[in-house]
Amino acid sequence: MNISGLIRGLTGDAQAAEPKALELKVGQVVKGMVLQVGPEQEALVNIGGVQVRAQLEAPLKPGEVTMLQVQPESSGGQVVLKPLQSNVQISDGSLADIVKTMGLSDSPANRQLVQLLNQAGVALTKENVQAFAKLQAQMPPNMPQEAWLSSAVIAFQKGLPLTPETVASVRQAVQGPPFHEVLDQLGQLAGRELEGNGSLSPQSRELLQNVRQLVQQLRDTASLLIGAKPDGGEGTPVGAQPGAGASAGAQAAAQPGAGAGAGAQAAAQPMQAPQEGGNLIGRLMKTLGIEHEHQAMKLLERTMPDAPQPGLAHASAGAQADFAKSADTLKSLLMQLSQASDAPQGLKDAAQQAVQQITGQQLMLSADRNAMLSHLTLFVPIMHAGGEQTAAVHIQSRKGKNGSLDASNCRLVFDLRMKMLGDTMVDVQVVNNIVSLHVHNDSPFTQELLEAHKEEISAGLASIGYQFISMKYSPYPTKAVQEGNEAISAFAETINHPGAGRLPNTYSQKPYKGMDIRI
Repeated sequence: MNISGLIRGLTGDAQAAEPKALELKVGQVVKGMVLQVGPEQEALVNIGGVQVRAQLEAPLKPGEVTMLQVQPESSGGQVVLKPLQSNVQISDGSLADIVKTMGLSDSPANRQLVQLLNQAGVALTKENVQAFAKLQAQMPPNMPQEAWLSSAVIAFQKGLPLTPETVASVRQAVQGPPFHEVLDQLGQLAGRELEGNGSLSPQSRELLQNVRQLVQQLRDTASLLIGAKPDGGEGTPVGAQPGAGASAGAQAAAQPGAGAGAGAQAAAQPMQAPQEGGNLIGRLMKTLGIEHEHQAMKLLERTMPDAPQPGLAHASAGAQADFAKSADTLKSLLMQLSQASDAPQGLKDAAQQAVQQITGQQLMLSADRNAMLSHLTLFVPIMHAGGEQTAAVHIQSRKGKNGSLDASNCRLVFDLRMKMLGDTMVDVQVVNNIVSLHVHNDSPFTQELLEAHKEEISAGLASIGYQFISMKYSPYPTKAVQEGNEAISAFAETINHPGAGRLPNTYSQKPYKGMDIRI
């Protein structure tokens, strides 16, 4: 018997208990409850029964509980924890607990869903995770999870409804074939059927002729975007004179929808003519059918003033037929073609895919009414003698009156694939009409080329009311390579697909940096 210990206990002289040890590993997720908040955001936090002092970088109140993840930059006696919304892979030991906390069964599919959502920057709230789980149950069983999830994340970050139809359209727009290839395929299929298929009805033949005509019209409009010299040669693309694209894009941001698309001429517009380029973009978008549903509603209001909302779905067959006959957009024609009973299945499938791509374009141009900023993405086919490409233009802007875009305070990112300069990203930031450019390109002569045209850039911007202030140069961003299993690596590459233009990062809300906890 330990007599001395017993005596100390009876006399109240027992030694203090050993303090609890808290072992944290990178990727581990813990729950932290704020006990006290002191000056300058210093707080006392309870983590696993251990009280530690933390420096918060976001306001939390006593009693609030948050899920925190150990970050790789932890070292020595300082552990860095951040809210569970980062691209750090969740440790296996924590994953099962998180899945159960979200109200899901602990299955491999749900574990991977939570892991991928976290790496895509989606806040792991119960509401968010269950919405994606519901969508997962509705997706085709033969479609891999990582194939649809990246497009679902984009739809979610834009505030679009998480439905299979929405995800399929967004996926076709950002991960499907470039739109210039879709147009080329449609034109070839329509020509082949018109020349060789004698079993088509007169109505279907007329549909195909109209589709072929509109496709050629779109290709002709796209080829005009780069302009032409008096001698018939090509205009200088924005890779050589970026001021044109920057000025046209900044001016284009003043109007939503097709108007905002004028910035896409930065892919190839010569020094702008920004107004002319904007008109071409507007014509291109209207011919595609970007305003299809809007025009349908206007026609319905004229023909059926008392029709209930949403209108066209409740209209009579005659009213819908009248609209179909009067429509002159590619989307409306392709919707009819995809339903034609005598059209070959291959042609109907191609028409349906093109409809999804146009719908995806419409969704990417829609602005979330509840968000402080508008985030729009436009895909514009560019065609010229040197080749074809589809340029991606991302627009971020404060909202002006009536939800319009603020051309004085906006950001435009042109994601280009150019034959001579290669992959190029032009980041245009506009603050109170003052413009700064950040050009990302790996070609060694890019900086010298741009420096030689600084005066032209400045003059081009000044001509439309903007002041050019600076230009920086950096290598083109590489694809993200995430550590972990093959599914996660594949997903990381998918969300950074060239067609997607790093869209999840564009639309996601940046979380606060985190908290430093000293243990």
